[in-house]
Amino acid sequence: TQILSGDGQYDSPGHCAKFCIYTIMDHASGLILDFFIAQKGLNFEELERAGCRELLKKIIGKGVVQFKLVTDRHSGIRAMIRDDETFSSVTHYFDIRHLAKSIGKILKELTKLKRNESLIPWKQSIINHFWFSCRNSAGNPQKLIQTFHSFLLHVTR
Repeated sequence: TQILSGDGQYDSPGHCAKFCIYTIMDHASGLILDFFIAQKGLNFEELERAGCRELLKKIIGKGVVQFKLVTDRHSGIRAMIRDDETFSSVTHYFDIRHLAKSIGKILKELTKLKRNESLIPWKQSIINHFWFSCRNSAGNPQKLIQTFHSFLLHVTR
């Protein structure tokens, strides 16, 4: 099964962006398959989701029906692929770098609370354990969760 990666890049940070360039890349070859420029006002949905939608429809229209798509954790893209029948043959995955970054942000916020100060020395070890869990799960999500949760056996107050 072909593995594709997709991501959007905005012309400016924040919510004031006028353009989003969404790019789809073939994971095996590293080649850019296509890109789409979404413009605020011309697209009636969120720009990154609009770009992803247009490119996926184009790829499916060219006969690439079943493939895996790796994206960041964009909730609109997740919902679109899950809910739109057009994309029922697409298997959607999240880029683990974004998941690791999210875990780091969550831990940073948790350790700001006095009652969680004991987690501070564990932050990097927890993120490293997440990477270990991903690497050793062999694509099995249950094994990944089980392995990642095992760090709780080592954390004490």
